[in-house]
Amino acid sequence: MLSVTAWKTSREPGGLGAFLARKEKELAAPQVEGEQVRAIEPVKLGHVRGLMRVSIAGQNDVPEMITMFFLGTENTLVLATHSIALAEYRTEEGKAQYKIASDIILTMQIH
Repeated sequence: MLSVTAWKTSREPGGLGAFLARKEKELAAPQVEGEQVRAIEPVKLGHVRGLMRVSIAGQNDVPEMITMFFLGTENTLVLATHSIALAEYRTEEGKAQYKIASDIILTMQIH
């Protein structure tokens, strides 16, 4: 599943950096019971900056790999989330699906 939400931000100097610093601390902790945070990495793609977070969590006893991207510019912040069942991710088809979703997120135009 791929979900994308975008909203306008204030143009305050340092606003995006301050937001990402707060968000990185918040995302270091599990967001739901039983979640395992595997990685939080900075993202820099030209004028776009952000964070990528990978975690493992289970819904209805089905473990999922969840990748969240917080990407932003001076005017816009995007939250993109991609989740895939862990068993499906371990297949070649699942890995290909995951790569397609990640590529879509990382190549979208954010203004």
